[in-house]
Amino acid sequence: MHLFNRVFFILCALCTLSANASVITISSAPSTNLTEQVEWCITNAKTTISDIQSGTCQFKAATFADMSQGFSKQAYWLRITLSNPESISSEHWLSIGHPRLQQVSMFESNKSGHWLRTDTGLSIPAEKRPIVAALPLLPVSLQQQEIKTLYIRVASQTSVTLTPTLWIPNSYRASHVRLEIIQALTIGGLFMAAVFALIIYAKQRERIYLYFALSILFEIILDAIITGLLPAYLWPVNLAFDIRVQVIATCLSILFLVLLVRSFIENIDKYRAFDLLIKLFSGILILATAWACLINYGEALKIISICVLAVILIGIALFFRAWNDGSRPAGYMLISYSTLALLIIYRVLAAFGMSSTSPIQSYGFSWCFLLITPTIFIGMVQRTTELRHALKSAHQEVSSRIEFLAKMSHEFRTPLNTILGHAQLLERGSSRLSLTEGISAIKHSSNFLLSMIDEILDHARGVAGKLALSIAPVHWESFIKSLNHNSTLMMQSRANRFELQLSGHFPSAIMADERRLSQVLNNLLGNANRYTNGLITLSVSASILDGEHCQLTFTVSDQGRGIKTEEQNNIFQPFIRGEAGKNSGIDGSGMGLTISQQLISLMGGKINLKSEAGSGSQFSFTLCCATAVACPSVDSATEYGLSSQAKTILVIDDEPNSRNLLSILLTDCGFTVHCANSGHEAIQLINDSIDLIITDQFMPEGDGWYVLQHSADIPTILLSAAPPTVPHNWPPELKFSDIQLKPFNSNVLLNSICKILNIEMTEKVISAPDVDIQPPPMFLLAALIPMIEQGAVTDMTLWLEDFSAAHPIHAAYTKKLTSAVMTLNIAELRKLTGATQEPATRP
Repeated sequence: MHLFNRVFFILCALCTLSANASVITISSAPSTNLTEQVEWCITNAKTTISDIQSGTCQFKAATFADMSQGFSKQAYWLRITLSNPESISSEHWLSIGHPRLQQVSMFESNKSGHWLRTDTGLSIPAEKRPIVAALPLLPVSLQQQEIKTLYIRVASQTSVTLTPTLWIPNSYRASHVRLEIIQALTIGGLFMAAVFALIIYAKQRERIYLYFALSILFEIILDAIITGLLPAYLWPVNLAFDIRVQVIATCLSILFLVLLVRSFIENIDKYRAFDLLIKLFSGILILATAWACLINYGEALKIISICVLAVILIGIALFFRAWNDGSRPAGYMLISYSTLALLIIYRVLAAFGMSSTSPIQSYGFSWCFLLITPTIFIGMVQRTTELRHALKSAHQEVSSRIEFLAKMSHEFRTPLNTILGHAQLLERGSSRLSLTEGISAIKHSSNFLLSMIDEILDHARGVAGKLALSIAPVHWESFIKSLNHNSTLMMQSRANRFELQLSGHFPSAIMADERRLSQVLNNLLGNANRYTNGLITLSVSASILDGEHCQLTFTVSDQGRGIKTEEQNNIFQPFIRGEAGKNSGIDGSGMGLTISQQLISLMGGKINLKSEAGSGSQFSFTLCCATAVACPSVDSATEYGLSSQAKTILVIDDEPNSRNLLSILLTDCGFTVHCANSGHEAIQLINDSIDLIITDQFMPEGDGWYVLQHSADIPTILLSAAPPTVPHNWPPELKFSDIQLKPFNSNVLLNSICKILNIEMTEKVISAPDVDIQPPPMFLLAALIPMIEQGAVTDMTLWLEDFSAAHPIHAAYTKKLTSAVMTLNIAELRKLTGATQEPATRP
């Protein structure tokens, strides 16, 4: 009898096979993929099971490629014929596609010929589903030796996947419960990362952590939907799941990611093209999300997928550009988001039916995102650290600038006080100040102010790395001769002696910046002259290294007060002066050594200091210079008198005072001068009689470049308060004959005019000042010395009036005392009166 039943079952199975698809024999395997054993067809969404039975849909054998259909408005049907050859009934679960399918219906015929329908999917509330699980599950029961044909209908606005898998219930639970637990742990890890980022944001108030946390939170919602955990276990059981939640979560996650990228990249305006693109796709993403929620979910989701991928790729491009520009934190973000892009590309391909899906692949996205989260955190933390260091440096720089400006203000006020004070006294016609004394004091303070401004500008250029050298051949003999002459005159002003010592073999010419080298040596010698009463020595030694280079060592030694050890490390800082300088009352900005050190460093050397308090000081530096071919000697600048030839010069300046000052100087030197207050006015005055043009640079109605453009045949000197700013697309062959900065040096300007016009000027003879003035006996000055120490200017002025009337024989000495009182030069007063000892300090 048992054998008869077996034979009968086989015959029935063969009959069914001839009428339908191949019969699938149920096995004891935990799971069986039925893809290549089923038939499928496509119909419109309104086709019913009755239509299917009447032959409306032409079934055909399925392949794995047929199972991924992407987005479609049609309905898909599967025909599955199962057989149970065993003598006992079987219970199986049939899973279809992925967790996001909206409606999956199973049709089976009962004994009375009616169709029984079982529904599952997102559009079915959890309480009405036959089996509550992440995947759409349908229960399949077969009696002993039963053959059953099932029709499965799939319709969804989401991406459609049809893959059918037959499960033994216990095997499904064992497999998927484990995956769901791992996914829950993964989501928990992402949630903890978001909480951690929110804590950092609450503490540091850096928005990148807030954006990252919010992006993760919406990514958690999205992953919970994609894996089916949210619709199956967290959604209200009496409500169908709304698939629009998925696109909203996608949109918000990507938008916060965009904010993260834009906040992370410093100077986002530098990458304007990428920034505009990421904004454009973000806007399209928002519109597509609204379209998906209100009009057509399936069509809009295609655009959303493209926008998401575009935004990620643009973010990667931005991170790459920032990393390529030197941002190390951007490198970590580049690695993280490149991995994220690969995951998103795979997800998009699966959504469009170009790749198969499985539960492992759905869960894998969350796992990979969790793995790259630490790298993202490292990038953000490094960026925070760099910003903190930059902010700290900025605060220090601001503090330094404030301190610098405060000191600069103080240093500026001293010479300005002298200039304004003497100008007011001259304006009022004070009987106690002669015109010569006032002009001399104003000129001295103005030159000091100008030199200090130049030093500050040089220091600023040095800090900014824009301090440059102008290397040119320097005639060594002329350079040393000029240096010796100027230094001797400098020392005589304070009754010091100067000695130049040369040793070694010197080349005839060297390659160097003569002006900057002279500036350094003048700074060192000037400091020695300020704080020394005695001998000051400049020693220069030379040695030929090879045929093309020589080594020069300069040493400035003095017999002054010396510098304390604790002060030696600070005196090269701007506006820092030693205790001797602070207490001496001697003019000084505190910038000379700073600029000198910067210049010598630029030349490849370093200034070394040896000094002890009370034993003098020694500054030295060594330079390696290239030798040059012999060049002609250059005489030092002379004080010019009258021009040997009558020449006509056109002066153009919109400032009346500057224009008049230059006009007076040139007229006094024998030139014929015409003036104009703008470039447009000057063009009307230009004719064949004009031999030279001197023009300002910036003027409202036709600037200096406009003048040069319309007077290319006439030599033109640019005299500007700012360095030349060449206009865009300016022809390189069109140049000024010379460029000088205001305030100008009259001798340098006249020397340039002589060279350009090829003329000579007579040398102005200036009588040397009488520096050998005999002081009166010291007992006559006894009453003046306490006034000097107390700074009693009014008392000193009255005493000088009485002294001048009582002792006319000492008129020259009284004149020098009066000048020192008017300029508040305490050091000079002490020197003239012999009061060189500092007053005792009270305990």
